[in-house]
Amino acid sequence: MRQNTTPDPTALPTEAGGAADVAVTEVTATLLIGDFATVCSNCKKPTLLHGVSRHTDISGWNYKPGGGCGARFVNTDALDRPIAAARLKELRPDLPVRDIPATPNA
Repeated sequence: MRQNTTPDPTALPTEAGGAADVAVTEVTATLLIGDFATVCSNCKKPTLLHGVSRHTDISGWNYKPGGGCGARFVNTDALDRPIAAARLKELRPDLPVRDIPATPNA
């Protein structure tokens, strides 16, 4: 007679912090565009301007695929000096320009 050695999943103990308890969240970032550099707002490392929807690192002159924090770009903003929203939209038409909320007068 052959016995089933696979344990019943309902009988297995569960631990706090186990795989079932981990919530998966997506990291998002702003694509910061400057005159000569493009940076991820999440990790502050350089990234490509065109053709990417997630942060991939570009280290120096040698592109290293798989680098970067992997955050998904959800909008654009200027890196180091004011850039017109129209110019940001021209550079990345697939991403909206980040809205900066007005600060209330104190």
